[in-house]
Amino acid sequence: MASGPATLHTGARVKQTSQPSARTCAALVLAFMGLALLLRRVTLEFALPFAQEPDPHILDQIALLSQPVVDDRTIFYSSIYPPLLARLATATGAPALPPAELAGLDLEAHMAVAARLHHHVRLVIACLSVLIVPATFWLASFFVGRRWALLAAALAAA
Repeated sequence: MASGPATLHTGARVKQTSQPSARTCAALVLAFMGLALLLRRVTLEFALPFAQEPDPHILDQIALLSQPVVDDRTIFYSSIYPPLLARLATATGAPALPPAELAGLDLEAHMAVAARLHHHVRLVIACLSVLIVPATFWLASFFVGRRWALLAAALAAA
């Protein structure tokens, strides 16, 4: 791939088109990442705590990894599902254990406690999913110009 400006062939004339600078692309990709995070943040609390994710094994892993002592047998049976998200959620402060005084809480507080872990895991996944934006730009820039790579990144953000 040529590193110079892209050219458009229009009959006998060759028209030069300029590409955005690397700094402009970086700023736009960061802006697209912010937009992507904002779009994901808006829907983060949808149906909590009533509807759980179809694969709640991550939540079980977090509960297992949050115990004071975890034996090898528990790790073995829990590793059916890759523990990366569970370990990341635990490292970022996932609230795996309920508060000590659940009996004194009203219904609204009980619902908030029930949604805490789901909310935290959704937030971790939303933050990780935003990384698709720069990855898309990087991959697209190998095949097309920076303008088209920015369009691909914008579409990935939405």
